[in-house]
Amino acid sequence: MEAHTNQMKKKYLSLIFGSLLLSSVFAQNNNQKAGEAERIISLSFNKEKGPLNTSFKECVGAGRANEGLRADWQQQLAIAKKECGFKFIRMHGLLTDDMVAARSKARGLSEADYMSGNLLKREVTAEDVAGAFTYLADATKTTAAVITVDGGNIEASLR
Repeated sequence: MEAHTNQMKKKYLSLIFGSLLLSSVFAQNNNQKAGEAERIISLSFNKEKGPLNTSFKECVGAGRANEGLRADWQQQLAIAKKECGFKFIRMHGLLTDDMVAARSKARGLSEADYMSGNLLKREVTAEDVAGAFTYLADATKTTAAVITVDGGNIEASLR
């Protein structure tokens, strides 16, 4: 049974990643139709058209979360915050090994206690998430179902 489940996980994950890769490759050239002229975009710094888009004041991207632990990065962030005035930072890699070590140490917890700090007192692993995905992918009589795989972490619940 476990071998079948692992085989199904690999099958579905390969399908998802392959689809994402192909869609990004084909999406780049799908707007130009046969016989149409090539689209040319020109830029002039001397002309102003419309109001300034200030979406950068809401949220900026910052790369990997562990970069935020470095003093030089924090100094650059402070300058960017002062000049741009953004409200939020978007980053990835929050639960990588180096971040888990830093966050658990800052809270005075062992890494195991930090990772299992939820209602079930169990660490949620990639296999747990893959298992829920596989279950939903195999379900033949459900649509738009959501399964929260968070160990009972209230902060991770849907809003």
